[in-house]
Amino acid sequence: MIVTLGEALIDFIYVDEDSNQLYKPVPGGSPMNTSIALSRLDVPSAFISGISTDMFGEMLSKHLLENGVDISAVVPKNNPTTLAFAKIVSGIAEYAFFANDSADRSITESEIQTAIDKLPTKPSCFQIGSISLLLEPGATAIYSIISNRKPNIPVSFDPNIRASLVTDRDSYLRRLEALFRQSDIVKISDEDIKWIFPELSLEAAADAILQFGVSVCVVTAGKKGVYWFSQKIQEYLPAREISIIDTIGAGDTFHAGLLAYLYLSGNLSQEKLKNINQNSAVDALKYASMAAEINCCRQGANPPTASELEKELKDTYGGLVCY
Repeated sequence: MIVTLGEALIDFIYVDEDSNQLYKPVPGGSPMNTSIALSRLDVPSAFISGISTDMFGEMLSKHLLENGVDISAVVPKNNPTTLAFAKIVSGIAEYAFFANDSADRSITESEIQTAIDKLPTKPSCFQIGSISLLLEPGATAIYSIISNRKPNIPVSFDPNIRASLVTDRDSYLRRLEALFRQSDIVKISDEDIKWIFPELSLEAAADAILQFGVSVCVVTAGKKGVYWFSQKIQEYLPAREISIIDTIGAGDTFHAGLLAYLYLSGNLSQEKLKNINQNSAVDALKYASMAAEINCCRQGANPPTASELEKELKDTYGGLVCY
């Protein structure tokens, strides 16, 4: 079971209907999107967060359940739900967040640990990322859980930086470094690399991340394709030409696709990640990229099911031999 820790929020998506500018509320949040995408890919997925008892929290819980995510360890909170207003500008999502004293950011270390102990099976991986690792006190609570986790449980980390929320860059960079040191997999966008390592090339930045002890660093670069970096392997998969509707949830779906392939192919362990072979690395990139492509061809965060993804992989690549 892959266990996701992080935010669950309501995205208010900008829509223009008959010249009326509206915002439509939809369930969102990078970690929650990844958890749902994993479940749709037939990977056992559990989500742990503080979820409000308000009307928006009920919407989030319903959305998770409808997508097969285990929410037995979710922590009910009387605090309000985090709200994010999103607008697509030149094909890129821009956000404004409202998260003061919200349910997801107010979760404590003891609440998370109690939730983990309630899970039906031991976590095979922790997935973390985005604003839940920036907003206190929840950020420190998640970091403490990850730092003190039981041996041999890998961590997969997507920084997914929202620069508008960063008030102290130096402090946040120190937290990112600490998170890299705890991570076995880092999935990171080229935009995040530029923010964290403005003086380094993509390749040099990936190498810097590996030096923290990370086994696998995968860099997504939009239309430029995706890159795999590990101690023994460097691979590149060019992007295919597709008709993009929007990019909301694309990175989260890619992250889920990456973890799903590693889980389903038997490579999601600390030892095997260190020794993954070239064929598996390439197929992991194909699997994750195709999942993200399907999401981009739909409105909002709407990842594919396993059958949808497998059909596209078969039509495009003839299937994947390592899966």
